[in-house]
Amino acid sequence: MYSKDTRLARNYYEVELTTSLEKNQMYCVSFEISLSDRSRYAVNGIGAVLSDRKVEQGNTGLIVRDMDVMHHANKVMSLYDGWETICGTTIGTGEEEYLIIGGFEKDNELEVEKIKRPSGMTGSQFNHAYYFLDNVKVFPVSAKSQCACTRANEVRTD
Repeated sequence: MYSKDTRLARNYYEVELTTSLEKNQMYCVSFEISLSDRSRYAVNGIGAVLSDRKVEQGNTGLIVRDMDVMHHANKVMSLYDGWETICGTTIGTGEEEYLIIGGFEKDNELEVEKIKRPSGMTGSQFNHAYYFLDNVKVFPVSAKSQCACTRANEVRTD
């Protein structure tokens, strides 16, 4: 999601949806992330974008877009011994074919937090913010309350 080394490109998780979203249908998009133990930094600005085409970005790999879903507080995601949920709703346009998860803000707009090395960890930390991703869901809902984004405030520890 971020690197102090300008030579390293950002990485994004991108997947083709099994079906396109329906026009004017509300969808819940949620996923869980966990900061790698070896990351020296943690950042905010992590979210999801639904796209009508596959996105490929050269050079720095930076994709700057308005996110369809992000954490409601846009907080620094610094938990490495558990999982944090990013969740929200969006309205389909009928043209979405891909889901992209990553950091969509420019480096100078990010809040970057330096992380202390976890106790008991051997080896060096890397000068970037790397996250594990799990439990990705996109499903139709008829009300925002069905998205259960209140779980996004809870921390699920390992």
